[in-house]
Amino acid sequence: MVKTANIFFVNIMRIESIKIAGFRNLEAERIDFFPQMNIFSGKNAQGKSNLLEAIYLCSGGFSPRTHRESELIGFQTSTAKITTEFVSNLRGHFNVDIEMSINRDISSRVKKKLLVNKAERNFSDIAGLVPVVLFWISDLDIVRESPSRRRSFLDVELSMMSRTYNWTLKQYNKTLEQRNKLLKQLRDSGTFSAELLGSFDIQLVQYGTKIIEIREKFLSELNFYLSDVYKGLTIGCEELTLLYLPNVSVDGDLADSYQTRLFEHQMVDYQRGVTSVGPHRDDFYLAVDGRDIRTYGSQGEGRTVALSLRVAEFKMLEKSFGETPILLLDDVMSELDNSRRQGLLNYLSPMAQVIVTTTNVDAIGVQDSPNVKHFTVDNGIISD
Repeated sequence: MVKTANIFFVNIMRIESIKIAGFRNLEAERIDFFPQMNIFSGKNAQGKSNLLEAIYLCSGGFSPRTHRESELIGFQTSTAKITTEFVSNLRGHFNVDIEMSINRDISSRVKKKLLVNKAERNFSDIAGLVPVVLFWISDLDIVRESPSRRRSFLDVELSMMSRTYNWTLKQYNKTLEQRNKLLKQLRDSGTFSAELLGSFDIQLVQYGTKIIEIREKFLSELNFYLSDVYKGLTIGCEELTLLYLPNVSVDGDLADSYQTRLFEHQMVDYQRGVTSVGPHRDDFYLAVDGRDIRTYGSQGEGRTVALSLRVAEFKMLEKSFGETPILLLDDVMSELDNSRRQGLLNYLSPMAQVIVTTTNVDAIGVQDSPNVKHFTVDNGIISD
């Protein structure tokens, strides 16, 4: 059992409890969370990451791990159900009770249902309702892998924060798919039509311009926090910076520049059968003291940079919402040395409610603290 700490919370979002049935390998009648740090330990493949996924799913309306919702349902059942109770001090100790069910019928079709405080809602409606920041072990890919991984980071985080971005991105992707389909049809038929392509260009500029503007603002604000966060985590003085690399220049009139580039690339797109201009080709990179971390730096440094990105996002959301988000950390200790581990814990523990998974609770070194509650996860069963 955890000792009771004397804590006064101001403007902190937290999760009080969760009930899980049939979600991946998890079956939990009720888990009551501690207001500060919660550590879930166990061997690999026991369900620790599934718990964080369930929390994230109820805060954002989608899984950060898969687009196939049938994968969220356990093998021995046709229904997964998650019930969460969040509390917002900013909103006068306001409870946000979210109940989510995912059903698979005999023809393998999946149907979802979402209740917010017992009222049925669309999944897109809960964007920004419960601020949560999640660090996966795979976040190192954001730093080192292809531009598509970094665009995915932008799309997931911004879709969770903004209904406008979520809707605009869907419209953009739909228009992009239609334009690419037309390009292939024109190429296969040996005909070229600037007029037909131009009709899609107008829509791409409309949606794509908004996406670029939102991304630029988000990354600019993120960059504002990055250096201080990185110094705090590493107890050092190196500068971490982020640079946005939009596919369309943001100097001058963005819409005009975008429209011009689309028109100039129509023949190239026709020959290739794919659209070569737009935010679906965006990128950004992170540098420590001017060194591009994609090329230089150790595994530990790369992981600290990726974690800094998430903590900077946390700080940005805190300012944006006026409320401290919940911080979910999936096995972040595994590849950090002792100094980075202690820097991380000292930096994060006073900030918010933190939910951490680990395979080695002793390595964290805080299990006896009065501000920590420890759980074990074994084959989908969670106990404290």
